[in-house]
Amino acid sequence: MTGMRVLLLNNYPLITEMITMIIHKAQPLTEVVAIHSFQQLLKLIERSEEINVIVIEPKSPGCFGFSSINHIAQCRPKAQIVIMTDVDFGDKISASEKYKSYHFINKSADINLIFSQFKKIFHPLSPELNPKKAQEPIAKISKRQLQLLNFLNKGYSNKQISMELGLTEGTVKVHFFHLFKIINVNSRLEALRYAKLNSLIYE
Repeated sequence: MTGMRVLLLNNYPLITEMITMIIHKAQPLTEVVAIHSFQQLLKLIERSEEINVIVIEPKSPGCFGFSSINHIAQCRPKAQIVIMTDVDFGDKISASEKYKSYHFINKSADINLIFSQFKKIFHPLSPELNPKKAQEPIAKISKRQLQLLNFLNKGYSNKQISMELGLTEGTVKVHFFHLFKIINVNSRLEALRYAKLNSLIYE
């Protein structure tokens, strides 16, 4: 896939430069258009015909989290939406089926991991990047931790999970802490992404 066009909304120049370099490494010949406000993004979307990928930092000026991201997705249903942030949206990520088509990347993650995630976005059918063949420590996940991942997929809060399992919220947080260490993630967003990539969601 060549000649792709990526819109990148981020108001931090150094991060924008880093992401642009990673995208060019993951997909050469890609045109990356850096944008610094949500209003600029809207104007470009109205004017541009071909947009393959839209990378959004939800904390950018004029962007109001998922409501703004959903608006972009509705305007450009064929474009892949990449939410690149260190914000944990928690329960909101599973409030709608359409969120499942979004890509989540933690901008604070290791550069090699970010590169790998962009590579998967640009080359989803590549055998070595096929999520079903991901080499992850799935066997180490306990039945309880699998339950937690599926509660995340339903959009449950820690309080709701504690009520469902008959545990205290503190115990639920401890379970999440150990789960995150096992699958090497730092947030609920990354945990849910991991679960989907490795087919751990059973509903």
